[in-house]
Amino acid sequence: MQARGLQTALAAIYPPRCLGCGMTVGSEFGLCGPCWRDTPFIAGAICDSCSVPLPGPGEDGLTCDACMAAPPPWRWARSALIYDGTGRKLVLALKHGDRQEIAQPAGR
Repeated sequence: MQARGLQTALAAIYPPRCLGCGMTVGSEFGLCGPCWRDTPFIAGAICDSCSVPLPGPGEDGLTCDACMAAPPPWRWARSALIYDGTGRKLVLALKHGDRQEIAQPAGR
């Protein structure tokens, strides 16, 4: 029971913040509406080797022209975000900004 009270007190003092801009959000490790809107998530058809978005319906086993011409040394890769906008900002914050709290939600 004391742990719940402590969590409530901490949430009142330190409310959850957007991982992108720091604005107050409703839950831990989330994005605010504008950051969510500006985050370019990858959906649909992708290259199985490098995760680059491809035109057409989402099918398994697709390979982009670049990976066919020069296959990477790995067999399979998957990315959730296009490296642009808020997606780029989050990756750079994790890699170079010591923002380790981004790792857990990014891994999901």
